[in-house]
Amino acid sequence: MPEHAVLDEDGKLKGNGGGHFGSKGDGDYADFEADGTLKFYGDSTAFRDEFGPLIGQNFTSPASDIVTDAAEGTITFKDSCTLADYVSMPVQINHDAKAQSDVYPHIHWWQTSANIPNWLIQYRWQQNGQAKVTSWTSVKYVSHAFTYTSGTLNQITAFGALSPPANTGVSVVLQLRLLRDTDNDSTLFTGLDPLAGNTSAMFFDTHIEVDMLGSHEQYTK
Repeated sequence: MPEHAVLDEDGKLKGNGGGHFGSKGDGDYADFEADGTLKFYGDSTAFRDEFGPLIGQNFTSPASDIVTDAAEGTITFKDSCTLADYVSMPVQINHDAKAQSDVYPHIHWWQTSANIPNWLIQYRWQQNGQAKVTSWTSVKYVSHAFTYTSGTLNQITAFGALSPPANTGVSVVLQLRLLRDTDNDSTLFTGLDPLAGNTSAMFFDTHIEVDMLGSHEQYTK
């Protein structure tokens, strides 16, 4: 094949069983495999959101330290939250995800001061055909998309990359919990939650790297 795939007068790729767009030498290209499946490599891959609206999600809060604000379409985390209070958000990784690629969870929330709540997530991976994972791993926030100056800011706070277990297949389930660790019971923060009062969150979603439109077969990539 030439360095760039060539289309004939009918818009089809010339050649037998495949072709590519971009430079294979640089490792950044899109490839039509012999069965006609389109796959992306290197910088040709893309990221998309696995959506997770918080309103309507199940949450556990024995003393109602997490409540729903239906009028605002948000979940309110009070400054009395502990590790016993969390919102549960399971995510099934879609078939279009690049095998063994990291995922990037983040929260959309309303920041009302320079003080950042002790946002925390807990996660565990459940692989099909393998034993249930019972323990949770805790991760604190790592960065914020915007700098707060005044008023109520639509902020995005990221929790870094989560790496799947080795040899993860398609449709792996990532179980997630969102928490506000006000007392620093996780010991992951520098101290107690610095924000006095409630804080509201709208969305919790995960960026996923994709390299195909789906999978070759129902249960194999």
